[in-house]
Amino acid sequence: MTGLKERLLSVIANIEERTDSELISIIKDTLTAVGTGTKIEGVNEQYQFIYKVLDERLSKSGVGHDNQFDDLWGFYTYWKENGLDTYASRRAYVRNLYKVRNEQDDDEPFWAYVNATIKAIAKPRFDSGQYADAVEASYKELNSRVKEVYRQKTGEYEDGAKLMSKAFSVNNPVIVIDDLDTEDGRNIQNGYMQILAGSMTGIRNPKAHSNHDTSKDDAIPLILLASHLFCVLEDALKHISETVSEETVEAQEADPTLFLRLENTDDHEKLLGIKDLTSKYPGDVKVVLVLGRGHRSAIRLPMSVDANNKQFVEALTRLLGNGNVVIRSKK
Repeated sequence: MTGLKERLLSVIANIEERTDSELISIIKDTLTAVGTGTKIEGVNEQYQFIYKVLDERLSKSGVGHDNQFDDLWGFYTYWKENGLDTYASRRAYVRNLYKVRNEQDDDEPFWAYVNATIKAIAKPRFDSGQYADAVEASYKELNSRVKEVYRQKTGEYEDGAKLMSKAFSVNNPVIVIDDLDTEDGRNIQNGYMQILAGSMTGIRNPKAHSNHDTSKDDAIPLILLASHLFCVLEDALKHISETVSEETVEAQEADPTLFLRLENTDDHEKLLGIKDLTSKYPGDVKVVLVLGRGHRSAIRLPMSVDANNKQFVEALTRLLGNGNVVIRSKK
């Protein structure tokens, strides 16, 4: 939950610079997170703020807001009353929010429902008539992404069916798909483990090691399956925190960096003050927002500022307090 809250705060800190697509993405990520175990109390206020900004933008553009949940408790009530009893069912519901059909896919409508990563890999091959290659490339990408996560988490190298069996194991998973504290969740985890392992053995490997041709009609459902499995994987990986420790950032940054410390992560007024000041004083010094007390976590903000401007630094110090505005450099 901490990682999600920090992501939300990072978005709020420079919300005017965020595109509608970025706001939709964080809204969907938050709905998915609370639908799969994250406590609503810790992130609802931030979610409501971002939702309101997005809703106002869509209204001004004359675009309807597909997401009815301006409060996360509303989503909670909805899934309780409508039989969304598993993590998988809630993920699927959220995935279909804000869905926009691409007119460029009119010639092959199924592409409108294919994950963006799989589509980028498979569509050029498919359009040129290389149907078997399109299928093989889709499953290779799925295998490659799981392999990368597994290696980062365990330091071990595995591949194919063995990789999927280990990465999605019910008893000792590296990647968790559903709530393993429930029988339904364990069944879903085990089911997807078997589907993923089977797809490597029965789809990827034969396509890679034989000259068996694949028709257009055969390729379409296989690509859609790869797309679904990749969406499941991406949803599961969203629980991995994108933040790092302040010490890690300090060790990585060689160039001058402005560190802004904010102990109270619910202080939206100060977050908006940071956004306002950093937008007024652009420059070439990176900005890192440091959140919390004790073991603090850090988020690199997507702007650079003029940290040599005395007026700017003084204004930040008045906002955040002495000792909470620090410029560091290894040079």
